[in-house]
Amino acid sequence: MGSLYNEDDPEYKQTRLLFDIPPPSFETVPPILKDNHTNYFAPRDNRKKFKSSHSNTLPYHRPKDPPSSPPAPQSHLQKHGDSRSSYKSLLKSICFSFSIDQESAQSLLTQYITIMNIISINSKTIEINDSLFPIPLHERIQRLKARMDTAPRGEYMLARAKSNPLALVNFSGSYSQSFILFASLDSEFSISNRLISLNHPLIIAELCTQKPTGLSTYLKSTLIKSGVTFDLIFEDLNKHEAPKNSHNPCSLVNILDDNKDFITAYDFWDHETSKCDLESKSLTANLSVDFVVADLSYTTSCNPIEDEISIYKNLIKTLTFCLTTLKPSGSILLLVEGTNTNLSAQILYIFSLIFSEISVIKPLASDSITYQRFLYCKDLIISKESRIDILNLLLSKISKDFFEKDGPIYTILNPETFLSSPNFVKFVYSSNLQIGLLNQQYLEDILKFLDQKNKPPKFNQKEIAEYCKTLWDLHQDS
Repeated sequence: MGSLYNEDDPEYKQTRLLFDIPPPSFETVPPILKDNHTNYFAPRDNRKKFKSSHSNTLPYHRPKDPPSSPPAPQSHLQKHGDSRSSYKSLLKSICFSFSIDQESAQSLLTQYITIMNIISINSKTIEINDSLFPIPLHERIQRLKARMDTAPRGEYMLARAKSNPLALVNFSGSYSQSFILFASLDSEFSISNRLISLNHPLIIAELCTQKPTGLSTYLKSTLIKSGVTFDLIFEDLNKHEAPKNSHNPCSLVNILDDNKDFITAYDFWDHETSKCDLESKSLTANLSVDFVVADLSYTTSCNPIEDEISIYKNLIKTLTFCLTTLKPSGSILLLVEGTNTNLSAQILYIFSLIFSEISVIKPLASDSITYQRFLYCKDLIISKESRIDILNLLLSKISKDFFEKDGPIYTILNPETFLSSPNFVKFVYSSNLQIGLLNQQYLEDILKFLDQKNKPPKFNQKEIAEYCKTLWDLHQDS
């Protein structure tokens, strides 16, 4: 087949990304792209200092160690690399965090609750916001994907494997992708150790869109090894009606499958509504859960806008579950797709007001073809009164048809509410930009391998796989 990636193609060599809001700093650009400017242009940051105000002087946190991306060809991490210690920098995640002090967050939340409103919008009006993610970069990524669609399936999969330094980590297929994702994340951010340090017994909840995933499997395995007492519960986010057949524990099927994880069978939205007495403005259920995990990244669409809409609906459910069930100081870890539209950004902003810190993290083990990333929200800080106020709005105004595939789309906050916070916009833009640049580089690598079929992998994948298996403790059965 013809050349898919052409160094002389002006569409790829000379197209420059001109941003209305420039990248916060050239330091956010991966080293590999600093050395190769053919696909990225970083204008000087000539923005004026933000005027002092309560909402825009809130702290914006970069990670302590600047994130890094896969190194350029011919580096010490390639096929003939001899320094295993250097893999540590290769495997470092993209991570951006944002926090607001508790007093300011509560003040802002109290203010915004009075103007929150459930408003129906036309799905056709939902689009990528250039203030949150540069549209030229998004369009370039879509063009690169379109070029790959012309490649034979076998050649595409081989080129993708050659481009991925972690291609051999799960070569045997012993672990689910989400299990490996959590293992890689935990090795860097010690999420399970944080849980182990809490008072026991713990209650862990997984919100499921299909079935229990490797996120809860990994957590279960890790906590058992550490001798932690805990309960693991599962909630079906997609359940809209009670099951027609009752669960029969004496049936042959259930006897043979006695150890399976049992997902709750009641209607999710009805159950959340039952936890809150809207008339007396009180919670009828105990705040019992310490930690929530959910893989919300599964979608059936190839359209990033439709994907965000689908995930947004589950984020609304997740927000509701946190307000009805999560303990004060509880945390959540969500695997999501992009946060490139106002829909996703508004939920992100609400999370920033009810948790002490939110982080967007993209491990190298995640899918570099998509906008997949983790959203880690630590330490719920919302007051009991604000819980009830937001729940009253969500449960009384959002009908079940909202959660149907073609149901209406509702917004909660006017976009100007969060877009007027420069530090929040900077946080979202920076994380989206960094992930987008990583996607672009990975896609271009795949196209180059499609054109040069005999070219060997960029990295010593076997050595990296052994390093990761040891680092992530993947040598033992899950």
